[in-house]
Amino acid sequence: MPRWACRLVLEITAVRVERLQAISAQDCLAEGITTKFKVAGAADYLRIQFRDLGNDTGGDWDNNPWVRVIDFKRVEVQS
Repeated sequence: MPRWACRLVLEITAVRVERLQAISAQDCLAEGITTKFKVAGAADYLRIQFRDLGNDTGGDWDNNPWVRVIDFKRVEVQS
């Protein structure tokens, strides 16, 4: 797609590999997992939700595969 036709431009800021079960609560939030809890157990709850969503969509949490983690930021393009 030509750049002029893009509505969203992303810049990759980091790439790394890690084990699936190494996901942090902050990473779960970045993946779109939410929680209503504001207590210390919220981090575990986020990881449980992430695990269940992954397993429900064909993932394999128990096998703990290596995954690629790509961090990015949105770039504002001047028209």
